[in-house]
Amino acid sequence: MIMQNLSNEKKYDGYVLPITVFLGLLIPFFVPNAISALIKPLGIVACICFFVASKQNVLKGVEQYLFFIFFSMYLCACCRYNENLSLGSIGYLLYIIYSALYVTVDHTIDSVGRTVKACFWSGSLFALFVAISNPFFVYNVYTRTTFWVLWQEINSNQIVYFIAMGLAAFPFLIKNKSTSKLKKCAYILFLVIMVYAILLTLSRGGFLCLVGILIVFILDLEMSYMKSNVLKNILSFFVVMGIVYLLFKNLPFNQMSRILSADSYADSNGRSIMFSEALSSINNIFIGDGCDAWTGSHKMHNIFISIFVQTGVLGLISFVSLLLYEFLNVRTIAPLYFLIPLMIESMVESGDAYTFWVPLIMISLLNKKRIVYV
Repeated sequence: MIMQNLSNEKKYDGYVLPITVFLGLLIPFFVPNAISALIKPLGIVACICFFVASKQNVLKGVEQYLFFIFFSMYLCACCRYNENLSLGSIGYLLYIIYSALYVTVDHTIDSVGRTVKACFWSGSLFALFVAISNPFFVYNVYTRTTFWVLWQEINSNQIVYFIAMGLAAFPFLIKNKSTSKLKKCAYILFLVIMVYAILLTLSRGGFLCLVGILIVFILDLEMSYMKSNVLKNILSFFVVMGIVYLLFKNLPFNQMSRILSADSYADSNGRSIMFSEALSSINNIFIGDGCDAWTGSHKMHNIFISIFVQTGVLGLISFVSLLLYEFLNVRTIAPLYFLIPLMIESMVESGDAYTFWVPLIMISLLNKKRIVYV
């Protein structure tokens, strides 16, 4: 009976949290945009809270206190400015709670490994939906910023970061020597689909994620030169990149000009204007102006500037301290795969979605367990 209970506990630890992440990442497909800012994180927070309360011990450490300090600063920012407070600002608190709980729980190695797989398969499904639902395939008319997924529209600048997490998880799957050749072929096929979907969105952030992850992958192969057949790995890598290149060259309406040139599209030079407007608008440099105090025509498209405007120097220091704590604890190359999409999204997007927080969670988990393949 005791052995059976231990077996059930191991099975519980290994599957519940990865499934939670997988379903949480897919919720944007099924929740209307008008309420998704609050409902998306609420569902996964409810699951994780139930898990923590019923099964696991929460670890005590620096990480937990840093999350608590930043959460307190952001909560104060919400309280200071409560007129027309958006669901996105409230939902942001839930992202923080979700991340804090996830990274301060003592997970098993199986749980972390399957969470990596959950990122891969959710990214693959997003890529499949993009390829199937893109208007280009139906009406022969290409629309960059809109993709119909089931019954709602999803902006391409948001969807690429879900796919990028799938890309970041790919090396963990392909490096496992015990994986059958058939499975590896399937993983490579989904890799090609993910790359094609990212290029199809014309997202510069997505393209930078792709390039960054590939660079880390090449470095990873170099570091494992003495441990595996690196020649086979490199040959496989160039075969995949050859397929990607052919797909890239045959995409419609010269996507390459948008991705590689800053002068081809009128919207490509707006980031610096948004940044300067947001920074010049702040009134209280120490504690910020509060959530939703920014009234510009666009989002700030930079999570550091956004945190600074809303919570001031104190909030920004607590936020950066949290990130530095995780980055300074990196001991292997594995967390760098998730560091790429985290940093790129934080610099060019607003960061008010868990496509920023999930990579941070993965970095923390990989720092703790030192997983190199799953």
